[in-house]
Amino acid sequence: LGFAAATRSLVEPLEWRGVAVELDLAAADDLSATHRTVAFRVVQEAVANILNHAEPEHVWITARRAGDRVEIAVRDDG
Repeated sequence: LGFAAATRSLVEPLEWRGVAVELDLAAADDLSATHRTVAFRVVQEAVANILNHAEPEHVWITARRAGDRVEIAVRDDG
C-alpha cells in the first residue's frame, strides 16, 4: 500500500470512534523500503497502544525531515 496509505488504513478504527486524526507523512517517502517497514511497525504499535490505553480526541502522526534523518512522531491528547 505504501506508508501513507497503510497508515491511513491503520487509523480507521480511531476515526470510527470519533477521534480526529491528522497525518503529515510526505517525508516518509524519503525512507528506504526497509526503513518504511520498520517505521510502519512502530506506528502500528503506537496506534494499538492508543486504541487500548488512551481515550484521545485527537491523534497526530507526522514524518518530517531532520537533517539527513526522517523523524516519525505519534502523539495523542488522551
